[in-house]
Amino acid sequence: MTAAAARVDARAVVASAGTAHPRDLLVWHGFSAVAMTVMLTVLLPPWLALSGAALFAVGITWCMAQSVRRAARTPYLRLAVCCLAMVVMLLPRHAGRHAAGLDRPVLAASPGLLTGALVVALVCVAVAAAARSLPSTAPGTHRAFGLMEGVLAAGMAAMLAGIR
Repeated sequence: MTAAAARVDARAVVASAGTAHPRDLLVWHGFSAVAMTVMLTVLLPPWLALSGAALFAVGITWCMAQSVRRAARTPYLRLAVCCLAMVVMLLPRHAGRHAAGLDRPVLAASPGLLTGALVVALVCVAVAAAARSLPSTAPGTHRAFGLMEGVLAAGMAAMLAGIR
């Protein structure tokens, strides 16, 4: 995940608004990769978790606004799903076991409909990203971006599936 974050940050520096993957998409994916890495390695204090949830709530709003403004809507809708997953993972929790086996907070209730639907949606995003990364896809596309998006979505799905 850290490698994915580094790849996203490097692409964000050189990307421009006219490329197939605008800088804003890359930056939001970078935030997700960094946040997921931090969540898996340390126990976040409540204020930082809430700040992260608020950041990704802004991300959802940004994605919805961009999906209305731009011709290419699907990248922003996929990113909105990822931002929503981050909000769910960062919401306040009670003591329990994390999917990675770490003693850390997890959601108070059972996974529920929202978490289950998000896991399914993230798996769909990961599969679609993997399909876009195949060599037979349209020439000139950035396959590494699709692969990175797939890794992040699959990681989010695994983290969410582990919330009990």
